[in-house]
Amino acid sequence: MIDNLPEDIINLIFNNLEENNPCKYDMAKVSFLKMDINFILSLKGVNRFFKRYIEEKEDMWIQINKKNYLESYQNIDPTPGAIIDSRSSQINDLCLKNTPCHVFRWLMDNNIVLSQKNIDYLIVKNRVDVVKTGFHYQEFLKTIFNKFHLAASNDIFGISQNTSPMITAVKYDRVEIVKLLLESSSYGNPFVDQIESIFIEAIKYIHRGTLSYLIVNHYDRLSQTIDRKFSSLIMRFNNIEDILFYIVVNNKSDVKRDTMKSLISKNYIELFQHCYIKYGYDKFKNNSDLLSKCIEYNCFVLFDYLMTKNSYINPSEFSAHFLSKRRHNIVFVNMILDKYLDLIPLKEKLITMCIREKIDDKRISHLILQGYHYDEKDIIEVLNVKNLQLAKTMINSYSNIP
Repeated sequence: MIDNLPEDIINLIFNNLEENNPCKYDMAKVSFLKMDINFILSLKGVNRFFKRYIEEKEDMWIQINKKNYLESYQNIDPTPGAIIDSRSSQINDLCLKNTPCHVFRWLMDNNIVLSQKNIDYLIVKNRVDVVKTGFHYQEFLKTIFNKFHLAASNDIFGISQNTSPMITAVKYDRVEIVKLLLESSSYGNPFVDQIESIFIEAIKYIHRGTLSYLIVNHYDRLSQTIDRKFSSLIMRFNNIEDILFYIVVNNKSDVKRDTMKSLISKNYIELFQHCYIKYGYDKFKNNSDLLSKCIEYNCFVLFDYLMTKNSYINPSEFSAHFLSKRRHNIVFVNMILDKYLDLIPLKEKLITMCIREKIDDKRISHLILQGYHYDEKDIIEVLNVKNLQLAKTMINSYSNIP
């Protein structure tokens, strides 16, 4: 049985598993140069002895240093870079699978350096546990905080071909990994100086997790950028009213009138109402621009709110916006008919719109009695859908229309 053999004999056997192993006669330890990593891992499944023997080993693979590649290895393979790439390629599948963290610890204990690509795969899979483990290994830290992957000091994303773990973490909204990269060290950490670019990238990829973390935890470094990009945040993201509330309540941005229009476009009702009072917009009565934006985006709640605050819009301007819409919100239309009919002059084709939008007969009949304009085409349209009762009302009143 192999488990009865002395360890130096077993070391010799393992060294001879690799063809052209420069350490094939070394009995003191196992030293591989180009041995297949996955093959050695597979041997753990042979029996308990192999599992224990392999898991207890360290430094099984020879460290590769491009600048100081030993002459004794040159005869076997003169391209150390190719060996490094091969090792990286062999563990790609491990990075993409749910490989236990202790396997990666074993790899790093055995001089297998995770490449940038390996780390990117781990980030995509959100392997926070492996990244944390890697922080205990110098070569891992050199790779993950390698300034070579950064562009100019004020823009790590300026070079489109560049990759870095931070770019990958932001792209896939891996908040815990973004946090690790930013907070693991403040001294000499290249990503801390790139916080503005990281924030902009989070906006680009529309990731609310990373965005929220950056705003809450790194506001001091982002205050000017947040204020400058506030409208962009509103327009690019959906359902982030809570984040925007945090910014506004903590006075982290100045809400301008264009910002108020953006809030309407996203139908952020409570935030709009808060900002309307906080920033003194309730002092302005001519709010035709805000009311028009409510019409454009069918924000009937905010329209009603503004009108109850004594906002004003010229009836001709309102009619032009409201009646020219191709599609109407029925709730909005009914609210206008019930509460704000005085905003639409009698000469406008309000009844035509109501027939097209299938507004109920009671409301259309009320418009007829109020004297709103309609013509023969409208009557024919009602007859075509066999609404005889409404057609009768329209015909009986038609002769009375000026």
